[in-house]
Amino acid sequence: MKRSAQLAFAISVFYVSLWHGAQSHAGDPAISDPAKVDSAYDYIGEYLGDWQGKPAGVQVSTRKGDSLFYAKLFQGGLPGIGWDGTKPLVFNGNEAGSQLRLVAESGSAQMEVTSSKVTLADVDNRAELRKVSRRGVSLGMKPPSGAKILFDGSSTDAFKSASMTSDGLLKAGAETVDPIGSCRLHLEFRTPYMPKSEDQKRGNSGIYIQRRYEVQILESFGQDVVFNGCGALYRQREPNLNMALPPLVWQTYDIFFIAAKFDADGNKTAPAQISVIHNGVPVHYRTAIASKTGAGKPEGPEPLPLLLQDHSDPIVYRNVWMQSANSGSLTFDSAPTKTAEQVLNLPVHSQAPVTFPVGIRTY
Repeated sequence: MKRSAQLAFAISVFYVSLWHGAQSHAGDPAISDPAKVDSAYDYIGEYLGDWQGKPAGVQVSTRKGDSLFYAKLFQGGLPGIGWDGTKPLVFNGNEAGSQLRLVAESGSAQMEVTSSKVTLADVDNRAELRKVSRRGVSLGMKPPSGAKILFDGSSTDAFKSASMTSDGLLKAGAETVDPIGSCRLHLEFRTPYMPKSEDQKRGNSGIYIQRRYEVQILESFGQDVVFNGCGALYRQREPNLNMALPPLVWQTYDIFFIAAKFDADGNKTAPAQISVIHNGVPVHYRTAIASKTGAGKPEGPEPLPLLLQDHSDPIVYRNVWMQSANSGSLTFDSAPTKTAEQVLNLPVHSQAPVTFPVGIRTY
């Protein structure tokens, strides 16, 4: 945020009002305080159980752009924990008294949703799925030896043009003082609740590595996988899965980045490479980045800072740290491999490929 001395007070007042939702997208206040949500928020979330004798998962969210609700029924479980990859069945509907009533877009199945469970029924079956909450395996992870702490809630000294909320969280719009090269980056972020906003106007921010390459942040919970949704390499490559959690739930990115290589004449000899673990599940694996993404700076041999993009929505960050590849303790050759624990250097609980442990709490 650029300020002149003459206008500093006026601009700061404007941005405070923007942060607290006075300014919003299409009449949709951006709620960043979990204590200030409406009653509809209680339905939003994930549910697990059995349907037609097999494991199943449900994600319930508000439909983009209107007041209706919708849900997706996943066979095998939820994305990242059991879903078999088949196309989910979509349900639509609205609030009826103290519950939601949703109807499948195809077939005869119907769904009733309360704040703690989903009841599914069709002509021959009836089942209840309990509400759960998930957390990535790296949530709250302490920085390893040799890592540089960028933000721990105590100050914004590692950033320029940075500010904190009253409860010690980092606001979007911060840019590191120092440039970054090949590294491992950990950060935790929380998107606001904006049930009536659409697409890129719904909890938008981004992690601009070297101010060139954006890993998108968006309130994409329950949405289809797209090239500009949460976890995407913005408009260049969609994530393998949509691992976004509900709004106002803390999420994690663990990013392994290898900078592009250039010869003495400034010609690129190798593209930048990235692996992204979103809430404990790899959504990009050693992916070559073809060029700068979106509004990123042009590629070049010189390192540039890390930018946490300000897109006018109250995204907040915490526990941000970076481990340089030059520290001698970071090995890209072995990360990511089979399990989230191996990727993040955590104690290995399971060697089962593809299945990634994610903390779950039932209601």
